[in-house]
Amino acid sequence: MTVDGKEMKVEDAELDLEPTSTCMQRQTFVFIPNIVQTFGRFSQMLESMYMATHSSFFAMVGVAEKLGQLAECTG
Repeated sequence: MTVDGKEMKVEDAELDLEPTSTCMQRQTFVFIPNIVQTFGRFSQMLESMYMATHSSFFAMVGVAEKLGQLAECTG
């Protein structure tokens, strides 16, 4: 096998690939926690949006009830 004009044995070529595969594995394992963190933040965002919608809905229901009570009182 010839690389950069130098004759290399097959074993040497395989040894040259080891640091590359190790580096790729390291990058993959660094990337996985980022994906997990992204899904965690997305779920927190959905939960916050749900709570805000829920609170707003019940606030509007409370206002409607108070307006109904005010309408009954004023006749």
